[in-house]
Amino acid sequence: MKKIIFFFIFPFLSFAQLSPEVNSLYQELSKNERYEGKYIGFSGEESKIYNAFQKIDILASDDEMEYIASNGNTMAKAYAGKILFGRKSDKFLKIYDLFLKNNNQIKIISGCTGYDSFLADEIYRRVFEEKNVITQARAFKEYKDSILTSKTLPHGFDKDILEEFKTETKWNNSEIDSLLLKMEKAILKDENSSQSLVELVCEYNFYTEQKKPYYKNLLYFEKKYNSEIIKQYIDYCK
Repeated sequence: MKKIIFFFIFPFLSFAQLSPEVNSLYQELSKNERYEGKYIGFSGEESKIYNAFQKIDILASDDEMEYIASNGNTMAKAYAGKILFGRKSDKFLKIYDLFLKNNNQIKIISGCTGYDSFLADEIYRRVFEEKNVITQARAFKEYKDSILTSKTLPHGFDKDILEEFKTETKWNNSEIDSLLLKMEKAILKDENSSQSLVELVCEYNFYTEQKKPYYKNLLYFEKKYNSEIIKQYIDYCK
């Protein structure tokens, strides 16, 4: 009887730190084992999982997102990590350190394509790609300002359509560079960091032609994984 009682109260104890609304959305989010983009499938239908993620982003506090990122399944952790990053939360690096220690495999679905990756890899990739978002946000603002101040708009043009293309970010490029440096130092400090993650660091920095000061830390991983990508970046930084 004690075991039965414990079984029924355990879910309540596990997610007592979530409000009823957030917990309900979290349960919906956790039904799926894959990370989905906004649109999926050949028909480009809206993902119900992604919509639940957006609602959580609106309703949940940083503490609740930290709780989900620490205790949820891998897919929920990925959404929570990206929410904390998007909010520029001071909890983000703490959560990323946790992801490094539990870099579980995750299936990604975006549009009609999918691939297998790892939790820490995907969060690192998201942070690096924020530079593109910053560029897009700047371009959108300039375009929006020019539209809103123009006196010669096309006949029938609806200014509300601008909201569909709205791009915003709380970050700037120097802040992203600083955050990436902290994340990369944490990655290379951990001798258990996966080959895919270390190679991703090298590949992205090589692509942007950045010589980072920690390149000597890569010598251990080049020897451990015998990776040509890591070796190329080390040679570039010398």
